[in-house]
Amino acid sequence: ACVGPEFPLGDADNAPVLGISASVGIGGDSYGGSAGFQDVTLGASVGFATDSVSISPYIGVAFARDGVKTDDSVFWLGVSFGFSN
Repeated sequence: ACVGPEFPLGDADNAPVLGISASVGIGGDSYGGSAGFQDVTLGASVGFATDSVSISPYIGVAFARDGVKTDDSVFWLGVSFGFSN
């Protein structure tokens, strides 16, 4: 399940938008682990758009349950590009 509100960062039609997300992972025991809660993921992005191009840098962090993987948490950065006509 994922929840993600967005908040405009200005009054203009193409003002940047701050997006915040949170998700919870629930899985089965198919891979040798136990069924149930697996991880929590938190993220944020800021979307910049024109009429035909959008750019959204984002940041995320995931916290895994003990025994799911070797690291308890993972941190990442990225950029999303979109094009339309």
